[in-house]
Amino acid sequence: MQSKLMNWIFYLVLLIGLPSCASRKDLLKVQEDLYLLRNQIQSIKQTTEENKQALVTLGQVPALADQNTRILAVLDSLEQSVVALQDATLRMRADVSTKLSGIKQDAAVISSKLDDTSYRADKLMGKVESLTGKMTNISNKMETKASAALPEAPAPTEIFNNAYRDMSKGNTELAIQGFKAFLQLYPENELADYCQYYLAEIAYQQGDYNQAASEFNRLIAGYQHSQKIINALYKQGLCYLQLDDPQRARTLFNQVIAEYPNTEEALLSRNQLQKLE
Repeated sequence: MQSKLMNWIFYLVLLIGLPSCASRKDLLKVQEDLYLLRNQIQSIKQTTEENKQALVTLGQVPALADQNTRILAVLDSLEQSVVALQDATLRMRADVSTKLSGIKQDAAVISSKLDDTSYRADKLMGKVESLTGKMTNISNKMETKASAALPEAPAPTEIFNNAYRDMSKGNTELAIQGFKAFLQLYPENELADYCQYYLAEIAYQQGDYNQAASEFNRLIAGYQHSQKIINALYKQGLCYLQLDDPQRARTLFNQVIAEYPNTEEALLSRNQLQKLE
């Protein structure tokens, strides 16, 4: 188990170390894998701690108890490495956003200079100088009033990164607020489906399976071309298993197998169907 986790962490480090060929979607996939990996490590730690306590209580196998203690120490170290990798991906996303902002500012400066050059040419040629000045003044006044009435909303990447960071650190209420704010402000943004998926995932992790099923359904209905559709269908099936509704769960598992036969979720769905037989 330790070797498997270390291999996974090494793979993620390689992805993080190649920012020049990693797209925004690649970084999101790395962040998601880190989040799931951390959950697995925490689950293994909990199981190991329970085994350790049981061995100590029995008082018959101290060597095994000591071994569990060493395993827990290794898992703690792995979890710290995952947290460091999560912070690194978030910083990388912030760097990309900063560079994009700089490019936009440079483009605005160039556009302003071109506008100024055009204005000077028009002035030299004697084209409606007075009318152009008046229209410019009116436009500036309208923009000033619009800016005062409608304060600028935060950038979508800033909202998403903050919400994802809160989710990764266990601040679920803040994460929920952030993802919902993103969906209200930028429902058509390329990260909107990820926000909806994480809202469902948080509800599932909290054991609120009714809410999780509803959130997964919103993703399925509202973002039909999302890469998270397969995950949402499978996870929704798991929700209905927890809610003692095997018929609806079976329907969803069969849908995953029929529509996405060569995926990991299809294999997991077949396993769940076998358990229901």
